[in-house]
Amino acid sequence: MAKVYESYKKRYSSKGALLKKGESEKKGAFVFRWRDNQGNMHSLVRKTLVELRKAESKVTSVADFRDVDYEHTLNYCIEKHLNSGVFAYTTEYSYNSLYRSRIKDSIGTLKLCEIKKSDIKMFYKSLHEDGVENGTIHIIHALINSAFNLAIDDELVLSNPARGACKGYPVKKEIKDALSLEQQKELLERLKRYDLKYNISILAEFLINTGLRVGEALALTWNDIDFENRLIYVDHKISQLKVNGARYILDPNKEDATTKTESGVRVIPITNTLYRTLVDQRKFCDGFSPDVKKDVVDGYSDFIFIRHGKHNEEGRLLGYRGFYDDLVRISLNNQGRNVVLPRVTPHVLRHCFITNLCSYRALDPKEIIMLTGHKNVAIPLKIYDHVSKERLSEAFNSFDQWQSNR
Repeated sequence: MAKVYESYKKRYSSKGALLKKGESEKKGAFVFRWRDNQGNMHSLVRKTLVELRKAESKVTSVADFRDVDYEHTLNYCIEKHLNSGVFAYTTEYSYNSLYRSRIKDSIGTLKLCEIKKSDIKMFYKSLHEDGVENGTIHIIHALINSAFNLAIDDELVLSNPARGACKGYPVKKEIKDALSLEQQKELLERLKRYDLKYNISILAEFLINTGLRVGEALALTWNDIDFENRLIYVDHKISQLKVNGARYILDPNKEDATTKTESGVRVIPITNTLYRTLVDQRKFCDGFSPDVKKDVVDGYSDFIFIRHGKHNEEGRLLGYRGFYDDLVRISLNNQGRNVVLPRVTPHVLRHCFITNLCSYRALDPKEIIMLTGHKNVAIPLKIYDHVSKERLSEAFNSFDQWQSNR
């Protein structure tokens, strides 16, 4: 069996660089030594450690110098990575879907030691030619790249041929600027006019006034609302996935927190406006006939945001995809309207909440993340800084106008 010649004890170069297994420094040069499967000794010698590592990376088949299983494929490492338990349930579900549809029966069948960077580049090119969006290609690349990193850690390959292979597929980041107060009012008016199937205007108003992620809002039940103390308890989210015949599931990855992140577990104060909205919604939910079948998801029931309209939909949980599509469609229907709206998604409504808080200057960014459930202040700070610059610009314009009128 192939063995790396040097011992596995950690050693460092004269300049303090950590040497890998099989590497050594001798007489001003760097050496990598190994025995192949036939017991023959091999070595690489270079003047610098950087040059040695480059030479090592060109050895594409680790079977030449490592004790490996020739049959390990890319599928093996991707499945190992997906089953590592590091992903949220919805992320793991999405990754598995892409893996099964795009990787498993194509490049995934190739052996790890046989895959070259050119193979991966050609694979991405074929995806692009098949109409796969660049953003999806980047997700697929993340899976393949992580799989090869895992293979390196498990000493199945020397280098990662996926590194840098996804260049040339730029992803245009969607700009999610918040709506102005006038635009927010316009949006809610439009939603109320089109609110024929279900109460999406109520959900949109709720998101603007709480900053919740749409999955968190749809998962709320009346047990999460404390009318007496005027508090909303957020500790779980819901996903619209088809799993084992179910239309919706709760993320079961965390025992004590099923929101997007642990910081997502939080308590939201109920303002006077929000209180009136929830009271009206409570009356609406209580008005359903006892015969109306309501959704039960993983033991949760009595959801706040439920449908009305068609008989077979009454009392059913409001769906994320339908809400998303209607929100985008209605916001882009600007014909004959005095106030023009951009493309609005549920996340834009969350952005509105944060921007409104920053504009009012009632809370600093650290206090804002207690309401929004962000892991850190980076996103609120970015919005806070943007709002501050706008306020500064307005102040200088007013100052300039005052000077001109003197």
